[in-house]
Amino acid sequence: MSSSAPTRPGPLVVVTPPPTPNGRLHIGHVAGPYLRADLYTRLVRHLGEREVHHVSHIDTYQSYVPKKARQLGRDVDEFMAEIRAGIKSDFTSFGIDHDLFIDNEAPEYLRFLDSAVEYLVDRVPVVDAPARFCADCRTPLFEANLRGNCGRCLHDAFQNVCENCCVPQEYTTMVGPVCGTCGSAEHTVSTERAGQSLAIGAEDIARIAALMSPKAAGHRRLESLFRNLAPHSLGLSFATDYGVFPKGIEAALNPWIEIYFGHLYSVLRITGIDTGQEFADIVAEFNALEAPPTVVDFFGVDNSYYYAFLFPYLSDRLGLPGMVPEALQAGYFMLLNDSKVSSSRNNAIWAADLLAEGDLAALRTHLAASCPEYAEKNYTTTHPRSPGVAAPAAPVSGAVQVLLDRLVPLTAPDRFGVDELLNVFDKGRLYSAHLRESAASRPEAVAEADAIDGFLTTLADRLLLG
Repeated sequence: MSSSAPTRPGPLVVVTPPPTPNGRLHIGHVAGPYLRADLYTRLVRHLGEREVHHVSHIDTYQSYVPKKARQLGRDVDEFMAEIRAGIKSDFTSFGIDHDLFIDNEAPEYLRFLDSAVEYLVDRVPVVDAPARFCADCRTPLFEANLRGNCGRCLHDAFQNVCENCCVPQEYTTMVGPVCGTCGSAEHTVSTERAGQSLAIGAEDIARIAALMSPKAAGHRRLESLFRNLAPHSLGLSFATDYGVFPKGIEAALNPWIEIYFGHLYSVLRITGIDTGQEFADIVAEFNALEAPPTVVDFFGVDNSYYYAFLFPYLSDRLGLPGMVPEALQAGYFMLLNDSKVSSSRNNAIWAADLLAEGDLAALRTHLAASCPEYAEKNYTTTHPRSPGVAAPAAPVSGAVQVLLDRLVPLTAPDRFGVDELLNVFDKGRLYSAHLRESAASRPEAVAEADAIDGFLTTLADRLLLG
């Protein structure tokens, strides 16, 4: 009796949030999800364990884009085109590679979005939502245009999620909501224009929490999100003139729901599924894959609600279990001079400006050493550099095998950590130095040290580290 060969595992698809084109990348962006995802992708590829792809796009439809353009007195389309080109240049300059970087304004993507949204609205509880406007400047009050304080923890927040406790923000639950444009607290409700909301209930939350909580274990902010998440409404569409307007809904689609479909579109493209067919056929083909992809999300903690709850919720409602992430790689905020890196607070180093301060490998190493994986962390330039010894043509030494045994587990989506990766370099270099110090009594130690240095140099070269 013959047995069939085991199915080769599907690809790892590493997903990072699309940058919002209201400003170019600063060091907090680069050292956050983007460098972490790039290092992970390079490590998996270097060790040859599995096919891996890094995907993303540009966050075209956020309300922060026209708001920033208005503040600068710029035409929105010209401003966005300039910043979008700058963001792509920043990625390239820092060696952050994407295997697929979709255009979410392309006609083929918009046709996919039409079909996807029509499919979605038949499978989620949709209710009409009042459209509120500033009584003084008539700005539509949602997202970047509405700010106040979180009704749970009092942290200052826009009407999307709280950066402190990660819970979603609603107009009715925010403390002291005011217009994000002029600051007025006088608001009106339109009887002519309206949006739509998703009514997310206790059963939805319990179901997604049961699915995702094990993947959030050990991350205090993600664990806190699931402890504190209560039934709530989330905007499906907003009464505004800026955004994307797919079929099947009124007004502009919530840009975070568009981001989910942008990620889905990328995963479908990676797996070779025809995105031009009807969405029901896409779902059927995706679920029939013999080697489905494994999705890994890298993101900042301020986006935890979307990646840990909303996107799995949408995947569940759409019947796409393969889009539920295998691992949640959520990072914290980088600090500069003990304060959060923030362009709006004039506490930032722009990625493009940083390039003038050193060679690329050294800069990536400094950013990696400053990566706020487990807590907020200050930017540092004191991390040591690699010894720069060429790799010898020799069998794997015992010490090199120890380093490999530490590296291979880091290719698992839930095991990767930049801190652990850098620790491999640090301990390997220290042991190599120890071997060279003992060379007088142990001549063979020099060959072992050469093997370690060569292995680490090759690894640093593949990861674009110094």
